[in-house]
Amino acid sequence: MLKPLVSIIIPNYNHKLYLQQRLDTVFGQTFQDFEVILLDDASTDGSQTILETYRNHPKVAHLIINSHNSGSPFKQWKKGINLAKGEYVWIAESDDTNSLSFLDTCLEQVLKTPNLGVITTSLSIFDQNKSEVFKALEEGAYNGLTLIQQKMLRGNSIRNASGVIFLRKAVNDEILNGITKFKICGDWWLWLNILKENNLYFIDSPLTNYRKHLTATTSNLTNNPLFYIEANMLLQAIIKWKCFNSLVVDKSVSFWIKKIKKSNIPKSEMISIEKKYSKLLSKRAKLNLLKKVLYKLITK
Repeated sequence: MLKPLVSIIIPNYNHKLYLQQRLDTVFGQTFQDFEVILLDDASTDGSQTILETYRNHPKVAHLIINSHNSGSPFKQWKKGINLAKGEYVWIAESDDTNSLSFLDTCLEQVLKTPNLGVITTSLSIFDQNKSEVFKALEEGAYNGLTLIQQKMLRGNSIRNASGVIFLRKAVNDEILNGITKFKICGDWWLWLNILKENNLYFIDSPLTNYRKHLTATTSNLTNNPLFYIEANMLLQAIIKWKCFNSLVVDKSVSFWIKKIKKSNIPKSEMISIEKKYSKLLSKRAKLNLLKKVLYKLITK
């Protein structure tokens, strides 16, 4: 196979129920210059029987079935990205689907807009009861660092990998090694690191159908201590970049401290996590915080 323009990674774990539909919306894309990397993380639901039928498909560059579960979807992402030969990568989650024109529409913007590291679309989010369209941004191109400052320091605006294609050369070994440190925020880590050096284009069309599972790890993030711990890890990394001034960082840290206080995390964990965030404040912010505490004590 000649070097493809796009590498499509399909990481699967126990999604046999949705897997055939996912594969149909990948292999049926109107844009066909791609390779497919099929990964299974030791599924126990018989998913492998479906994947094996694609082993000799001309578009399939790799089919790797783990004998033991890796314990993290992001380890599978790392494996797939390392294998990718395409200029762009699409991580097509095995329980989602996309419009058959998804790749064509995304790559059209690549030709029109310079320095794009990420192209993403709005989402149709659905579960067994309802569906809704999630629109993260207005249609158009965004400077990466500006987007991080305005949108990505307080949460992950790029909700779902199935709605993203990204530049392969923008992801180095350091980024890939870093992604495996996360259980929840690995995708956020990936987007932040790409956007540090590259721009983004947002397509305001729901070309991605994101299946929302009520039992998923991400379904109740606001009350999950691990989510706040991982978000803190991201902020620590961003501070080391020295791309944003202390005022921007302090506002973000304060936002997270307020969010933690509003959560239902057990008190003992809450105090410990708050301390992690407080350490990220600038000396000026810490002094102002101390003044407020002293003022409250004096005026009691």
